Amino acid sequence: MPANRRAPSETLSLFGNLSVEEFLSQYWQQRPLLIRQAFTDFENPLTPEELAGFACDEHVESLLVLEKHGPRPWHVEHGPFSAQRITELPDSHASLLVHAVDQLVPAFTSLKNQFNFVPRWRLDDVMVSYANTHGSVGPHRDQYDVFLLQTFGRRRWRVNSDTALPHANLAESELSLLEPFPAEHEWVLEAGDMLYLPPGVAHHGVALEPCMTCSIGFRAPSQAEMVTAWADEIAESFTEQQRYHDPHAAKPASPGVIEGVTLTDFRALLDKLDTPDIALARAFGKLVTRPTRIPVNESYPEPTSPAELVSRLQNGELLIHHPATRLACWFAPDGGGVLFCDGDDRAFTQAIAPSVDLLCNYVELNFKLIGEQLQHTEFMALLDSLYHHGKLAFSSDIWV
Repeated sequence: MPANRRAPSETLSLFGNLSVEEFLSQYWQQRPLLIRQAFTDFENPLTPEELAGFACDEHVESLLVLEKHGPRPWHVEHGPFSAQRITELPDSHASLLVHAVDQLVPAFTSLKNQFNFVPRWRLDDVMVSYANTHGSVGPHRDQYDVFLLQTFGRRRWRVNSDTALPHANLAESELSLLEPFPAEHEWVLEAGDMLYLPPGVAHHGVALEPCMTCSIGFRAPSQAEMVTAWADEIAESFTEQQRYHDPHAAKPASPGVIEGVTLTDFRALLDKLDTPDIALARAFGKLVTRPTRIPVNESYPEPTSPAELVSRLQNGELLIHHPATRLACWFAPDGGGVLFCDGDDRAFTQAIAPSVDLLCNYVELNFKLIGEQLQHTEFMALLDSLYHHGKLAFSSDIWV
């Protein structure tokens, strides 16, 4: 694992001269924004050699895109890769992409934690790509917000907000590319520059020289996923004995036809579904905290007692959210609520609601912050459970 370098977040200004409020009202999900030198005195947290090493790890998700020099145009290969395959790469038109680098390099974890101007459950993983000269993944659009931070070298970005751009005919490629691609805007980004793109904005980045780009993406569940999550949650409240019934059935005009009255009965059932807030919260919370990738490191910490947890906190150690963990909470009107962690849910009482609020809002937990909360048996049991399932960890145990 790379050394624990100084995190670039120490000098992050995010939106240049814009305040968070101005960015959200004028740009967020509306139009692109180029931010020159979002980082001052920028220090690249990762070398191309280290990134290539991650791409050779069987536990890390990676892929290689070859615009040329492959068996077909825009050829895609999935890792893990052998060291020999990495050394065989052509001198141009190649891109290596590695997902979840925030689980591997603490500087990228710190970087990700700077993007809390929207709820943290919206954040996805940090992907880092290396491209040699002319390397690219082609003109395409993403259905989520993304920040593209140049970490070294120069990359030219061409951007177009036209949602009607046609797709290229690339039946043999996994990529969904756009062709032709006229540019509305064109910018060259250097180390420390950052580009924000709203969902659906087409973009094409091409390396002008060997370079690395960091992609901070935001999760955006589809409406189909949200409705499915709601339906699954509601379905759990029904029993096997609650079934379709038609005590006043009349002889059908045609036995093979689903008649309108049947659909009327079905619609009446749906109309009677009064979804309580807690059911909506459970459906949505479990959906948006569900892991999208297998954690890079699934090993659990050695068994320890709650007293040992407290002792380590008292001795100045930091208890942190594991980089792969997704935590969120919902507070009920009665003062209790539900904690969501990686797609699971756990109810808590009003007595520890302030403690859970601290747990979800602070990625790093020290004794000064949560010392008083540790007196609550319920909260201590919650911490102990999260720790023993690898959802929380001491920073000294992760970044070794």
